[in-house]
Amino acid sequence: MLKYAGRELCLQSRDRPALLLGRDANCDVVTPDPKASRRHARIETRLDKFVLVDQSVNGTFVKIADEEEIALRREALILYARGRITLGHRAENQDNAWLLEFECGGGLAAAKPA
Repeated sequence: MLKYAGRELCLQSRDRPALLLGRDANCDVVTPDPKASRRHARIETRLDKFVLVDQSVNGTFVKIADEEEIALRREALILYARGRITLGHRAENQDNAWLLEFECGGGLAAAKPA
């Protein structure tokens, strides 16, 4: 489940195998954030896991549960549990208007990677 700007999107391997995030109007999650690339990142399912793939210039920042924020630059990360994602810059606080929240579950693996 991905929440952004009052909207909720579910990513399921059969019905919707990937979500595209960015400024481009054709993205599944469109943000006006000037730090975001047109096709900034995607979240896809791989072997029953949710994988965030950064494909941007400014990077993608992920905070999972109570862990430290992770900076991705042209890298991939398995998402698990719940957390937040920002495109192109660190999230200073959770009130950020361009913050994406995620929660993994619903039959797909939600385990921390080894």
